[in-house]
This record gives sequence, structure tokens and C-alpha cells, in this order.
Amino acid sequence: MIVELSIMEQRYDAVMGVIRDGLKVTEIAETFGVSRQTMHSWLRRYEAGGIAALADRSHRQRVVRTRWDGRAEARLLEMRRLHPFWGQRTIAYHLTKEGFDPGAS
Repeated sequence: MIVELSIMEQRYDAVMGVIRDGLKVTEIAETFGVSRQTMHSWLRRYEAGGIAALADRSHRQRVVRTRWDGRAEARLLEMRRLHPFWGQRTIAYHLTKEGFDPGAS
């Protein structure tokens, strides 16, 4: 009978191989087909939060660093609509002239 383990169960087995069974990280990493760095990451996560911490995590950015305030973004879009042939430098010049900082993020 073949039993499929979830991702968390597989990671838990790998972590237990190191913690409980005393196997080397390199051996376990090779057995599970992951890098040593990944194994160390799983060990840290398990020690910090138990089995629940071994669940998949989102890779989505937490912060959008290049987001402008609403007024500057609205003005930029308006300029693009009114002047479709203006380039980046021309728009940046006019935004600066109006008091916006195009280089700020």
C-alpha cells in the first residue's frame, strides 16, 4: 500500500531525522532532495513554531516599495492620458515642477 504524505509531514519527517534520530543535515537533505540551506531553514522554523511553522508560506511581497501616494499617481496617469507622446523625462520634469518627487518611492 502506497501512502502519500503531505508537504508538512515530509518536512516534519526530515526535521525529526535530524533532531530525534541524530542524522546529519547533509544526509537528510540528500534523502529528501533539498539543499542543506533548506533543511536548516526547516529546523529553524520548527524550533520557532512547531509543526505548524513547516506549512508552505506565501512568496508574495509584504510591502510595495515603489508605491506613490494617490495624488501623485493620479497626476501621472492624467499626464499620460493628456500627452500620450511625452516620455519619461518630460513627465518627470512636469511632475517636479508641480511639486511631486518622481524619484521618491
